[in-house]
Amino acid sequence: MAMQVAATTWGPSGVLGAFVMTAGPCGALKSVAFYLCGLLISVLAAYIIIGFTLSDESVQNA
Repeated sequence: MAMQVAATTWGPSGVLGAFVMTAGPCGALKSVAFYLCGLLISVLAAYIIIGFTLSDESVQNA
């Protein structure tokens, strides 16, 4: 939202969603780049949060 990325149509999310993120006011290429950067940040944040909160003991007991 901060970078004003907008989709041209309803479609998939994740990496495949980058192909429809071309309606932003910054142009198609920047919108796709901003979308992919946001996606990377969210994946890294999830990985870091899970790494700090999940213990080896809880994985072995599952």
